[in-house]
Amino acid sequence: MYLNINEKDDHHTLLTQLDHESLSFQDQPVEPSAGYLHILIPSGGADPGFCRTSLSATLLGYPSSLAVNWDGQLCEDKFGEASWEWGYFLGALKYLKALPEERATDLVLIVASNDTWFQLKPEVLIGRYRAITEQSEKRLQKSFGGNKAGIKRTDIVFAAQKRCHAGKKEHIACYASPEPPSTSSTPGGVYNSSGADSRPRFLNGAMVMGSVASMLAIHKEGYDRWQDNPKLFESREDLFASFFAEQEFQRERLRLSTLSIFQRLYRWLVGSTTFLNQPPPQAAMYAKNIKTADHGIALDYASSLAHIVDGSGDWIRFSEPNTLYSAAHSLNLTNSPPSTQIAQEVEHSRPPFWSIASFSSIPPFPYQDLPREFSWEIVPLYTNLITSTTPVLIVNSPDVEEEVLTTQWKRMWFRPYARKKLQNIAYEPLFPIASEQLNIPGLDRMKALTSTRGRDAPERKEKQWWSFVDVWPIIRAREGIGWLVDPDEGKGEDGWRKWGDTCQVEVQEEAFADEKGRWEDIKVYAPFKN
Repeated sequence: MYLNINEKDDHHTLLTQLDHESLSFQDQPVEPSAGYLHILIPSGGADPGFCRTSLSATLLGYPSSLAVNWDGQLCEDKFGEASWEWGYFLGALKYLKALPEERATDLVLIVASNDTWFQLKPEVLIGRYRAITEQSEKRLQKSFGGNKAGIKRTDIVFAAQKRCHAGKKEHIACYASPEPPSTSSTPGGVYNSSGADSRPRFLNGAMVMGSVASMLAIHKEGYDRWQDNPKLFESREDLFASFFAEQEFQRERLRLSTLSIFQRLYRWLVGSTTFLNQPPPQAAMYAKNIKTADHGIALDYASSLAHIVDGSGDWIRFSEPNTLYSAAHSLNLTNSPPSTQIAQEVEHSRPPFWSIASFSSIPPFPYQDLPREFSWEIVPLYTNLITSTTPVLIVNSPDVEEEVLTTQWKRMWFRPYARKKLQNIAYEPLFPIASEQLNIPGLDRMKALTSTRGRDAPERKEKQWWSFVDVWPIIRAREGIGWLVDPDEGKGEDGWRKWGDTCQVEVQEEAFADEKGRWEDIKVYAPFKN
């Protein structure tokens, strides 16, 4: 979809204001090979946690999000205490089902609304997602070789945590979750198998990312199970954790069935065991009723996409090793200090204060007040000090007190510049959020986007990623900074909520810390024409 702008001749109207009369849509996407990133945030309202999550995503250049189950519109009483969780689940399913078939390979990111903060750019998110799925495929190839019948290609990635959500050793979600892979095949540093620096092993539902097709499939199956038995699951995490455990249970059963006689003899001689040898009665009974053999799920064991805050991380500046050593000392990591090198994919991504205006000759944008020369090594980044991994998302526990969250929010790198950065975003024209080279492994395929091309530019060899919500109804250009609450009413005021009008004044004052009060939406301009 391209914008057709009726531009006046006056020099002062180079920044032509978009309005209903001057805006038209074309049927074709921005580019035939374009991909779209969809951000879904389950939330019942504009509480402080949601407002911080939404703001951080906007400041990092992510697409405007869909707030799923806003005002509890999809809750159902028959699900009891899980009514809200069902509403969040159903809202995501409705959105996925409504997407056109040609969007099957788009990527969907669903994050918890309770203070999940974005700190790295979209190209890092997409590149790391690719790396995790490719590493998972390599491990499957090593385990099964050519005997992968019934095993789906890895296409869905969930966050990982150290404790089992079900909390019972005999529950299949706890029992059948495999040990994390060795660090040789997992991005990140060295973990011990137990103790404070143990490896995340179990599924966490605060973050999930996958293709539209795979996410739709797993939500459809989840709908059938949960709808038929409303008391079966307590939450979406409970449902998906069971799916992952079922998958691993079936994979282990398949792996053992393909062993040769010599391999079986070797296992017997060395006393090798598996969780299938003596499963708890509840897990064994549950496994008999497994219907779907595989779901194509992998976990983010290294916390490269999302880190569940558990006391193993801190904010550090990679340009100042002393901050890193000090943080490591506070966690008693002196014997194995974290790496002082920032990840290459972070270093090579667009700089923190990069803007498309940096490459535009059209005045007068208010960009001069931001430190565009800052690199990622200079700004404070929350980093897992055990793995030396700087996650894209910082996932705070919903049990953390508001006072603590407020203190931690002050440490986010963009916070001192939040209002100015948001002003810049409001003025920016529509452009790709990331660019990906095809047929290149994992993190190497992502390119920092440092320029844009017009529609008549030569054909690209890479895939561009755009915001679906912002391209499709062009909402941000017409309604200001905010989020979608109802896709059916996407272009009207009933389907859109403005950040400045909806979030509490106290939250906004805390977010900006500049004593300038509530955010007032700027009229959005487009410094280009068709």
